[in-house]
Amino acid sequence: MTQTIQDNLQVNGSLNLRDDLMVGGTLQAVSLPAGPIDYMITLVGSTPTSLSPNSSYLNAGQQSIVMNNPGINTVVLLGGGAARAKASHNVSQDPSQWNSWADWVNSTATNGDVVAVASYGVSTIPPPPPNGSAARLLVSIQASFVSGIPPLCPFALLFIKGQARAVGTIGSSLPAPPYPPGTSTPAVIEICHSRLLKPFCGNVGIGTDEPDANLHIVGSSLLRSVPLRVVNTGAGVALSVTGGETELVARGVVLSVKADAQQASAEFFPSSGSGNVGIGTSSPGAPLDIVNDSNAMPQLRLQSASSDTFISLKSNNPGGREYWLDSGGTGAGVGAGNLAVWDPRVAAARLVIDPNGNVGIGTVTPQAKLHVVGDINATGDIVLANADCAEEFVIEDGERMEPGTVMVLGQEGSLRQSTKAYDKKVAGVISGAGDFKPGVILDRRVECTHRMAISLMGKAYCKVDAQYAPIEAGDLLTTSPTAGHAMKATDPVNAFGTVIGKALKPLEKGTGLIPILISLQ
Repeated sequence: MTQTIQDNLQVNGSLNLRDDLMVGGTLQAVSLPAGPIDYMITLVGSTPTSLSPNSSYLNAGQQSIVMNNPGINTVVLLGGGAARAKASHNVSQDPSQWNSWADWVNSTATNGDVVAVASYGVSTIPPPPPNGSAARLLVSIQASFVSGIPPLCPFALLFIKGQARAVGTIGSSLPAPPYPPGTSTPAVIEICHSRLLKPFCGNVGIGTDEPDANLHIVGSSLLRSVPLRVVNTGAGVALSVTGGETELVARGVVLSVKADAQQASAEFFPSSGSGNVGIGTSSPGAPLDIVNDSNAMPQLRLQSASSDTFISLKSNNPGGREYWLDSGGTGAGVGAGNLAVWDPRVAAARLVIDPNGNVGIGTVTPQAKLHVVGDINATGDIVLANADCAEEFVIEDGERMEPGTVMVLGQEGSLRQSTKAYDKKVAGVISGAGDFKPGVILDRRVECTHRMAISLMGKAYCKVDAQYAPIEAGDLLTTSPTAGHAMKATDPVNAFGTVIGKALKPLEKGTGLIPILISLQ
């Protein structure tokens, strides 16, 4: 016999029922004794046309709670299994009741409580209003009902308050005949409370009771055994794992990995006995042997979203050290875009190559093809393709002179172009004219823009004026009245201490640019 209470019911103590109890309001349990730690839970949801049992109820341990109010019925259980509260919300009549349901669950249930939800007495369950409290709650527990329930289908839902997982099921409508029109199967969930506390995504655990993957294997044997062994004595596939765009296939001694369904990105050939692994080769000659015959692809690529992507090279031999091959990004200590050999022991780059191809030793900002900060010790020949040895000097008034201009000493070691014949202050020629470029530049200061390189020794092109005397190869040259030009030294007495060098080509008349051999005298 069913007992009906129209108002709210609050229970402070034990509640023993021999018949059904219908509560029109909220059932609030204040201090019911906790049940056993583990118990069986059976939850059934139905519609008016569900096959037997055409009823919605919750069995938890030794108690059975009827959930036969139209709409969705919710029971909150304490962690031990005792009922804390019960409520119903007719979401079929008023979809906004979904949010009232969620607000009631959030305010009634505490973390660790079991929340059981089942449909009853209605043919259609609409989806919860978007962006409402119900939608947020269903998303937070990963329930699939956020988009609604198919027509004529009952549903049941179980979850632990405070845990981002749920177990739910939807009944199915049945075609007629032999079933009456609109007939459906009830939604039934049967699960142990202890299992409800663990992931229930159909995962299978071997060696673990908390699998976090579809197949989770844990091997704990101290013997020389493996947790999983797949043996195929035939010629077929021993292991095939496919998921999304990735495929893993083991066939004989070949392990193939495909990045998508069309192109194999790698094939591994574990060499029996040696332990070597080959990618692109069936006979690896090293612990990792990579063969790629394509000229369009790199053999090995490492990528990282951090400021540095590096490979560590370390010798464990006595006296060995560790070095990193580092590709720097924005914020990297080796400089953005640079490739460096990094010494982690001193946190410094030993060698750097920048994006322009400049090489730096002792600097991460090389300004030339080879930029060395520190001493250089050469035991062999240093071959320089260019011509002269030059040194930088300050130019008076910061004036930029043309290469080949004859220069004389000015004030306090600065230089200016020559303007008179047989000037004993002659210093040299602005380097870089014609085909001759300086091979060595002394006292180079990149930050100073008012300095220029002066040829002091070797071959250089020089401005000359032959109006004073025709110039032949081998003639000694000195300063001339023509600004910045040299002339043939015809006065041996005045020429002493004013000679720039020797002409390497003749100039019969006029002015021109000829190669000379710098030899200040």
